[in-house]
Amino acid sequence: LDARLSRTSVEVEVQSVTVLTVWGPTAAVCDARARALAALLGGADYRAVRPAGLQDALFTLGLPSTVRPGVVREFTQHQISEDWALSGAFTTAEVGDPNGMFLGIDLDSGTTRPVMINVADAPKVDASASMGIIGDLGAGKSVMQKLIAEAVWARGGCAICIDRTPVREWATFARTAAKGRVQIIDAAQAEVSIDPRRMFTGPEGRHYALSYLTLQLGIGPMSTSGEVLHHAVEQAAAGPEPSMHRVLEVLERMATSEAGKRQDAAATLAGLIRVVATNSL
Repeated sequence: LDARLSRTSVEVEVQSVTVLTVWGPTAAVCDARARALAALLGGADYRAVRPAGLQDALFTLGLPSTVRPGVVREFTQHQISEDWALSGAFTTAEVGDPNGMFLGIDLDSGTTRPVMINVADAPKVDASASMGIIGDLGAGKSVMQKLIAEAVWARGGCAICIDRTPVREWATFARTAAKGRVQIIDAAQAEVSIDPRRMFTGPEGRHYALSYLTLQLGIGPMSTSGEVLHHAVEQAAAGPEPSMHRVLEVLERMATSEAGKRQDAAATLAGLIRVVATNSL
């Protein structure tokens, strides 16, 4: 070791501890897996030590957010940086994204690493942007949600937030964090319509209206209900003031004027739309 350290003035000594954990439903399975792991490492000239009496302390080191127990210092390895860097093949970090906003610190397995998240880039890497934030009352769950939302529009993105809180906390936050760049739609006192038939004209409006209603009502586009819905959307679009309410009116007329399966489908669709319109699903 001294000879290798003296070969260059920039080489340094690294003191590290590596703990490998196996698991199993029984002690026998754990023992077999530990022996297999030791044999595997031995084939690559690595020696794994299984100290007697310290298994509990060493096992807890593999649990998330665990403070490193002092007994691990007994297994300190003295290496030069070149050899220590070769251990990178045994490490990986799967928490967060390669770039994005700084979300927090990862305390998994006794390490301290920054965690970044880039929700807006999820579609580019074919990943789901869904996430859940869990914590006690007052732990800061909504604060984290707002930080993530702010990071999205701070990088040029767009955040669409559905606020179900009685005090409209997201509306207050949006007015402050994105002043002059925010549009708030209050369903109780609506000043702006989000009706796709009002927002978009021509074929584009018909496409968005039909796509939304097909998914919301859970019907197949090539079924009888899908054909009736398509006809209702087309008829509503042909009127002077197309809207989703006009679609409901067309379906109600079809429920009284049509016959057979089309009449039943129109009546069912009209009823389902009323359910969606009158309930907070």
